[in-house]
Amino acid sequence: MSVSSDRRRRPAAELNRWARNMSTHDQHQVGLVERVVSLLFVLMLPLLFILFLIVLLSWITCDAIFRVRFRLQYGLRGKCILFVYSDSPHWKQYIEANILPRIEHCSVILNWSQRETWYKKRPWEVSAFHHWAGDREFNPIAIVITPWGSVQRIRFWKAFRDFKHGKDAKLRKVEEQLFSAVEAYAPAAA
Repeated sequence: MSVSSDRRRRPAAELNRWARNMSTHDQHQVGLVERVVSLLFVLMLPLLFILFLIVLLSWITCDAIFRVRFRLQYGLRGKCILFVYSDSPHWKQYIEANILPRIEHCSVILNWSQRETWYKKRPWEVSAFHHWAGDREFNPIAIVITPWGSVQRIRFWKAFRDFKHGKDAKLRKVEEQLFSAVEAYAPAAA
């Protein structure tokens, strides 16, 4: 037997010796603590479930409010898209030359680079953007709210990342998704 394997067995042997030397009272206390922890866990499950339901219902309610408000405030004016982009040199010029002219008649447009003024001009639209876009690949993004209220997110970030490296297939695909949504849900430009 090597010295290193003997060292590995020593802590286990000491633990077994400690467990054998534990008094019955000590063993009872350990068992009592385990039962109390188990009982607390069982009692907390319904509370955790209720908390989960509250969070879920809050999210669903918030989502429904944003959809209805968007449809009432902008849908009646022919707008079905919440479009967010920024002044990034990777996409600003392309978006302003190729995308915005085709969608601005049916879009509410927010510029991420000017977000410090958003809450003054469009507070609930900003909240809706944060709600629907999430925290990944949220810029640029087109959030399409259909006439029946479903939400489609068209994320451009990966497409522009590839486009920056000379690959335009993803960008063409997401543009086609966006322009198809415009044709399907928005009235023609006046």
